Amino acid sequence: MDILRIRSVMQKMWATMFKIVYFLHVSGCFWYMCTSTKSDAALHNVDLDAPKEVNWVNSAGIDEDGMLKKYIWSIYWATVTCTTVGYGDITPTNNYELAWVMVIIVGGVMMFSYFLGDLSSAFVELLSESNKFKYQLDSIDQMITKFDLDFFVAEKMKMFFEN
Repeated sequence: MDILRIRSVMQKMWATMFKIVYFLHVSGCFWYMCTSTKSDAALHNVDLDAPKEVNWVNSAGIDEDGMLKKYIWSIYWATVTCTTVGYGDITPTNNYELAWVMVIIVGGVMMFSYFLGDLSSAFVELLSESNKFKYQLDSIDQMITKFDLDFFVAEKMKMFFEN
């Protein structure tokens, strides 16, 4: 089996996985940025002295939690939305969030489809290389049986093709 080709395929798979994680990170960060602000409340004639802003962070009950928990929830939302699972436990509550959801529903699905296509082609390439190698070993076994080769010679042939 061509080890360089396998390394190339594995690098392609890891690069695609990195792209997926990066895309989810950026989508999640934008999702968190879409939370409502005081200026948004002022535009809609909402009482500025209201104790809480209306956004997904309050509705999820994590407004008092640390940034790491909010980040994890944002990545969770991006993953659920981009993979079209859509549990509905985190939903948009203001216009900015609604606009970002619409972008991610369309763009995220397209990006995820592209990434999954890349991963699928890498797996197919890896499996075809593996099958080619198995076919070569089967051919060697048939040759050993047909010509009744010595065990030592047969093992040397197999090791030659394996390496």
